[in-house]
Amino acid sequence: MAKVEELMALMIDEINRYEQLIKKMEKLQQQKIEIDVIKLEEFLKAHENQMEQSRNILEKFHRKMEKLMEDANVYPKWAVIVFIISLLINCGLIFYIIILL
Repeated sequence: MAKVEELMALMIDEINRYEQLIKKMEKLQQQKIEIDVIKLEEFLKAHENQMEQSRNILEKFHRKMEKLMEDANVYPKWAVIVFIISLLINCGLIFYIIILL
């Protein structure tokens, strides 16, 4: 009988703990948990502004480089024309000298 009484006492204790846990869970379900995302939103807005500034700087740099490339003339046109003419004359003279010899 002592064992049955001990088992009954243990079961009653377990049932009481189970009821307490259920009450705690009911209280937790009734409470609404709110997440504060204000700091995250501020951080994301600051990051977005920084990215926009970086994009603007890169666009200005890109436009400047495009303008420099458009305006850049490695060799003036007259120098290219003179070079081609002199190259043709030299080739003609070399061909003429080879034929004469």
